[in-house]
Order: sequence, then C-alpha cells, then structure tokens
Amino acid sequence: MMRSSIRADGFPSQIALWAALGGTLFALIWSLSFVVTRLALPDIPPVLLAAIRLIASGALLVAFRARTTLATWRAASPATRRTIILAGLLAQAVYLGAAYWALTAIPTSVVNIVVSALPLLTIPAAFLVLRERASLIETFAVVLGVTGVAIAVFDTQSMRMVNEGAYTAAAMLLLVAVAALALGNTLVKRIVTARNYIDICGPQFLTSGVVLLVVSLILETTPGWDALARALPELGYLVLLGSIVGMALWFKLLSLMTANQAASFFLMTPIMGMGLGALFFGELMTTSKIIGVVVLMASISLKVMVSFANKPND
Repeated sequence: MMRSSIRADGFPSQIALWAALGGTLFALIWSLSFVVTRLALPDIPPVLLAAIRLIASGALLVAFRARTTLATWRAASPATRRTIILAGLLAQAVYLGAAYWALTAIPTSVVNIVVSALPLLTIPAAFLVLRERASLIETFAVVLGVTGVAIAVFDTQSMRMVNEGAYTAAAMLLLVAVAALALGNTLVKRIVTARNYIDICGPQFLTSGVVLLVVSLILETTPGWDALARALPELGYLVLLGSIVGMALWFKLLSLMTANQAASFFLMTPIMGMGLGALFFGELMTTSKIIGVVVLMASISLKVMVSFANKPND
C-alpha cells in the first residue's frame, strides 16, 4: 500500500504527490518511446533494435554498480536468480520484441492503447503471485478499461489503412506481450526494493538483450554501420530515457504502491500516444479512438479514486 497517501486535512501527502508526478513522467517517457522506436525502424529491424537497447542499457547499469550487482547476485538463492531472469525475459525480451515487431504493422497510437491493458492483466498476475485481491469496484474499472481498449483498437479507419490480417495478428500478439509484461513486473515485485532495483535491472536487461540478439541473427537481416549511425539519436533516447530512467521510475513506483496501483499509470499512455502519433506521423484521431480513450479515462478516474480512498490517513 502507498505510504501516507492522504493527510488528515484531505490534501495529498508529499509521497502521493511525487508518486503521481513520477507516474505521469513515466507514462510520457513510455509513450514517446514508441514514437522514437518507429523513427528508428527504417534503419534497424525490430528485434535487433530491442536487443541493442537492452544490451546497451544493461551494460551501463552493470558497469555503474558492478560491485553491488555482483554482491546481490551472489547473495541471492538459486530460486531468486531464476525469478529475476524469468521476470526479465517476460518483461523485456517478450514484451519489447513483440511491441517493436507490432510497430511495423500498426500505428503507434494503437500500440499505446494496447499497452494500456497492462493494469487489467496485472490484477490476475498480482493475485497469482502476490495474493493481492482487487475489490469489486476495481474489477469493474479494469473491465471498463478493456472496453475502451477494444473500441479504440478495432477502429475500422485505422484497419483499412493496413493489411487487416497483419493488424489483427499484431494486436493479438501485443496483448500476449502485455500479459508477459504484467507477469514479469509482478514476479519481480517480491524481490525488488528501492535500493536494489538497479542491481536487478542490469542482469535482466543484459540477459534479455542477448536472447533477442540471437533471435535477430536467426530471423533478421543485419543492417550496415551507416544505418546504425543514423539511428544513434533514437538509440540514445531508448537506452538512457526509455530503459534506465523509465525503469528507475517504474521500480520506484513499485516501492511506494501495490502492483495494481502502479500499473494504473499505464492507462495514461493511450491519451499521450494518440496525441504523439498525430503530431509525429499524422495518425488519425478517429471517433473510435476518442471514444475508447474517454472510456479509459473513466476507468482511470474510478481506479485512482478507489485506490486512494482505501489508503489510511497519516
């Protein structure tokens, strides 16, 4: 549960305020990452792009805290090590590989909308792994969110602009990927703390990146050095902000909130993603997308109100 969320006078506490600001910044970084990824895809194939991002960010994190990372790994039990690696493969390799591939077939705004389903899939994951129970109102809120996702994703105008079969397959694969992300994040919730998340992220990123690199070498054509050089600005954003800063914010949120509450910030991504998609790529703000986002906003409001109403006062 979030620590000291509401003061006796009814105003948000400092912790709750910083959590809200951090969650909003995380959602913006996450949404913009899809735009940056789309810009890099003409130069680097999707799985290789995800592999480079993870290997580079993992190497930086391990180098930054090599001694403590090694100490954390040595002190962990074999079961804990397996959980860390499994969580990383689910939340990084499966999720990023699928999301980047989907960006070759569907608009960035739609990817953001599908990602917003994370809180919906975190509820069963949190129950299975952490035994966190959702209230009836929270369950209704996430069902409402599913409805919003469905309305926005199955937008006929967007589907007509691409191959409908590829569009549907990409959307379904993204749902599987978001489920993997939800499970991975929930698994690591049992282990991560505000002090050790860097030591956990580094090995996760490196392991997932190596796995994706092998997959890329098998399935994709390796680009030339000139293509890699053209994508350096995008890679810089994805490594430094998308991975390191973004994941630092995420694990900080997990140290302050339950898994369900922290994941609710992902419901902001379709709103930001729709605006960014229109700004950078001229993606249509269709009626279906707008209605879907409005429904998602309703679910956000309901979920947030319930979460904070259930917190004890200072």
